[in-house]
Amino acid sequence: MWSDTTFLRERGYTTDLITQHGVDFVRKNSPSKTGKPFFLYLPHEAPHYPIQGRNDKPVREVGSKKYIRKVEKDSIQSIYTDMIEVMDEGVGVLMETIKKEGLD
Repeated sequence: MWSDTTFLRERGYTTDLITQHGVDFVRKNSPSKTGKPFFLYLPHEAPHYPIQGRNDKPVREVGSKKYIRKVEKDSIQSIYTDMIEVMDEGVGVLMETIKKEGLD
């Protein structure tokens, strides 16, 4: 993950991190706090490569060309399913935040 040209060494599953950044943005920019509307575009990268589950070793290195790890063919479907479920869970967390902020 990057902030401008700075590589952030955040710990955690990328899909969860993207969700948390979205939740933080909504809380910080809620019109009840700022008096202004906001727009949030939050593209989760799941379920795209690399095929990784929440508990797999992260593959995030500056300039790394090894972003696709070898995965046993018979485990791809279950990992892919987990990736979609984590993304869906994150959308639910974001929607709950929107509701708590009175923006639903």
